[in-house]
Amino acid sequence: MIKTLRRRFVMTTMGVLVVLYSLMFVFLNVTFTQTEIQRSYSLMRRAALQDTPPRERPDSGHFVYKPAPDGSFSVSFSQLYTIKLDAEGNIMRATSASGEDLSEDTELKDLVANALSSGRSQGKTGSYRYLVEPRSYGSVLVIADTHLEDASSSRLVRSTLIIGSVGLVLLFLASIYLSRFVTRPAEQAFDRQRRFISDASHELKTPLSVISVNADLLSSELGQNKWLGYIKSEAARMDRLIRQLLDLARMDDASRPRKTAVFNLSDALYEAVLPFESTAFERGIEFEPDIAEDCYINGESDGIKQLAAILLDNAFKHTPSSGRVSVKLRPHDSRMVFEVFNTGDGISPEDLPHVFERFYMGDKARTGGGGYGLGLSIAESIASAHGGSIRAESESGKWARFTVTIPV
Repeated sequence: MIKTLRRRFVMTTMGVLVVLYSLMFVFLNVTFTQTEIQRSYSLMRRAALQDTPPRERPDSGHFVYKPAPDGSFSVSFSQLYTIKLDAEGNIMRATSASGEDLSEDTELKDLVANALSSGRSQGKTGSYRYLVEPRSYGSVLVIADTHLEDASSSRLVRSTLIIGSVGLVLLFLASIYLSRFVTRPAEQAFDRQRRFISDASHELKTPLSVISVNADLLSSELGQNKWLGYIKSEAARMDRLIRQLLDLARMDDASRPRKTAVFNLSDALYEAVLPFESTAFERGIEFEPDIAEDCYINGESDGIKQLAAILLDNAFKHTPSSGRVSVKLRPHDSRMVFEVFNTGDGISPEDLPHVFERFYMGDKARTGGGGYGLGLSIAESIASAHGGSIRAESESGKWARFTVTIPV
């Protein structure tokens, strides 16, 4: 349980951090991109007002650094073209940032045609941004090369991704470390609860044994009567509850050494199944064991037998006469899949999510052993102790299925 709590803390923390980082990443890159676009259009509008590229010192966002063979760099302004167009859209004059006449440049003519065909006053075509300003003689079209902007945006994206990824990894490791401190109060409270259950159960065993022994002695001297029967029946129920509480306390004790070994799962399940064949015969229930031979896992044989007994006891308890109970064991990839199916009561949709909770007592919730809502919780703990899982499926009033998956 503590491991699950730590895992949830880490997942919640990282989920919040990832969302915050994603929002910051989008905000930073969108803001940078919009700023660059607005700065570019501002420069293009100044060029359009002059009908020629600006001669003043351009801003740093539009410098091009060209490496030379000797290792030095030459600096020039990024490509900016100012084109005067007549009313029909024909080029009257086209000049570059350096003042070069490009009226007959084929590539520039294609850019002009693409910009005009869009029908918009500003936009982007390929790696060029354009701006159209109306004039008395026609219009002025300013075209700017956006390779620098695109490169700057790409660098910013890469930088934020790298920095953010490294930061998230470091925060993930920090959250794992901090989870130990955050969950320590819960771990201490859980340990106190486990010790109390274990101590109280051990203390109750002695007086309960005395009550049962004295009830048997009275029965031998006075003969059977309903009052002594009530005492013995309730003492037996209390004994089952105490045993289940001790089982839970033992499984919750992380410091308890587990005596695991490779054993034949098929044989262990056969041993758990055999006692229920007589129950099936007496109640007229169709019982179908289908257990694959020679399936081996590493674990505790007694624990697996107890798990199977809990599931089978629940299945028979909720199966009417002439109903059906089936048991299957099949290897699947690197796992063993053990399934118990029965017809009958089933489990209501309201109870299904809670059947593995301790002491949960729904109208049709499956409770093992003495009916205190501990059986399936014990079964889940056993499956978890073997590195596996258990899930419940049901159609209320028709059938129920419990599937246990255990790694080999």
